[in-house]
Amino acid sequence: MTKFMNAEDILRHYEKGERDFSGIKVKGYNKRPANLSGANLSGANFSCVNLSGVNFSNANLSHANFNSANLSHANFSGANLSEANLTKCNLIAVKMNAANLTCADLTGANMERAYLVNADLGGSVLRNANLKYANFTGASLIWIKLDGTDLSYADLADVTLFDSYINNVKPSALNLGSAMPLDTINKEGTHLCNTTMPDGDTIDDSVYLK
Repeated sequence: MTKFMNAEDILRHYEKGERDFSGIKVKGYNKRPANLSGANLSGANFSCVNLSGVNFSNANLSHANFNSANLSHANFSGANLSEANLTKCNLIAVKMNAANLTCADLTGANMERAYLVNADLGGSVLRNANLKYANFTGASLIWIKLDGTDLSYADLADVTLFDSYINNVKPSALNLGSAMPLDTINKEGTHLCNTTMPDGDTIDDSVYLK
């Protein structure tokens, strides 16, 4: 049976030393800065909850559901978010440095100014996500799916972009000119379509980078 807790109850239990909140369903809104670093929240349901500014660093959030949650300015550095549902989340200015986001679903998420330095996004889905000014320096983008994603002014220096699928992206939505110096990344096997390249040309047909 799913256990229901409000955000304030979780914080009280955490402050008393409890760390295992796996599988809980969270209700209500967090009204103060909170620290849940290192907690086990795997499979927890935070759908539509306000968690702005919460510290989730090094927490286990695998398979967690954050659909439509407000996570702006939250700290997920070093957290395990593998296979998490982050669809339609507010992730503005979130810190996800060195986080595990493998196979996470970030469809429709607003990640403007997010920090994902050295994060692992292998197999993640970023369809229609807003990634303006996001910092992906050194991140792993293996097997990711980008469709309608806005990467304007994002920093993708030294990323690993391998066997990724970038399809049906509007030229105005994905600008590799300022965002991605192609000589700094491993891009083998990546599929591009309708993408603006550094020289201003647009790839209309499917192209595989080598």
